Amino acid sequence: MSYILNYIKFSILIYEIIQEFPILYYHASATHGIIINLSPEGPSGDDVISIRHECVIVVFLTRGLRDALLELAADAEPEKLTVSLAVTPAGELDGADHLEPGAPVFTHFYPPNAGGSVTAVFGMDLSIPARQTQGRFISHPQGRLEVAQTDDLHEVVLIAVPPWTTEMVGAFDRSGRKRELVILDAEPPVELL
Repeated sequence: MSYILNYIKFSILIYEIIQEFPILYYHASATHGIIINLSPEGPSGDDVISIRHECVIVVFLTRGLRDALLELAADAEPEKLTVSLAVTPAGELDGADHLEPGAPVFTHFYPPNAGGSVTAVFGMDLSIPARQTQGRFISHPQGRLEVAQTDDLHEVVLIAVPPWTTEMVGAFDRSGRKRELVILDAEPPVELL
């Protein structure tokens, strides 16, 4: 809901600017905001009014999953660890009643070594169902709390660094922009095998 309200407020602001200035050139970009220029030559110097609209994207993660991922990262040190993550809608969780029912919450991971022999034979990871992961957890044992060029990227990337404490985990999008990470005391539904 907050995404919609932010978009409406932003649209009204742009409409007011367009009404006030005789704009001859403008460029819209979903990733870089809108650049409005008052000259026909295009963006340059002091003539540019630059508006950056950043939607705050919140990443929800259960406390249990965060703790399990940090433990895996500590056990894998000094090696880098990459783990695929899956979400559960908030409406299916116990303890996430304050969220919209469709809000994605990271609740599960696929073990990093699952299907290793199948992967070796076929040359691709067949242990994770296609399109069933919405994020990736990556440990940086010698790195910084940011997305690196060598990381295996995904829609949402969770990065952790030593000393593997709860404060040393961050959420990012695939472009490396930091996202707000909210830890929930919520439990996914019990699943039978």
